[in-house]
Amino acid sequence: DVEDIEPVIGANDIRNITKDDIIGKIQLSDEGVRSAYNSLVASFADPAVKFEARNIGFFNSEFLASDKGVPKKGNLSVPGITNYYNTRLLAESYLNKSRFGLTVSMTLRYSGILLLAGTVIEITYPRYGWDNKPFRIDTVNMQPDGLVDIVAKEYDESFYLENRIDRSESIGPTGPTTRIVTIGPP
Repeated sequence: DVEDIEPVIGANDIRNITKDDIIGKIQLSDEGVRSAYNSLVASFADPAVKFEARNIGFFNSEFLASDKGVPKKGNLSVPGITNYYNTRLLAESYLNKSRFGLTVSMTLRYSGILLLAGTVIEITYPRYGWDNKPFRIDTVNMQPDGLVDIVAKEYDESFYLENRIDRSESIGPTGPTTRIVTIGPP
């Protein structure tokens, strides 16, 4: 019966991985503070100035406070984007991602084959003090003995949340740009 088949875990489901699901140890890789920024300069090709490079500065005061006031500047070049707002969205996402540099590699029992690359999992692992710590799966590889190797990167919703850019600051006319003119009959 088709109704009796349990669905495969999809993109909207979050699976919790516990110590019981993990075979062996978790291997950690951390990019550390060298790649964590609190300000960023993004450059893009601006069509308003004949596609010359234009720079946008993006700053997060909360990150600066957590870095004890030490400025950590990064640079981002986005040659494929020609829009100020898209560049700013990408810069904010890149800045947020820079604060989360942890990568985990682990071997799971056979039920791990239900996981898909790109989905979010939560790991509960008391040794590291993790209680439902979110990660996004990069790769899923099945071993010949039925075990599953997973590589996942630290995840936060702020990577993809739409920010609130105030578009009222844009340059150009603020009122209606067309006038309706009526011409009477001859």
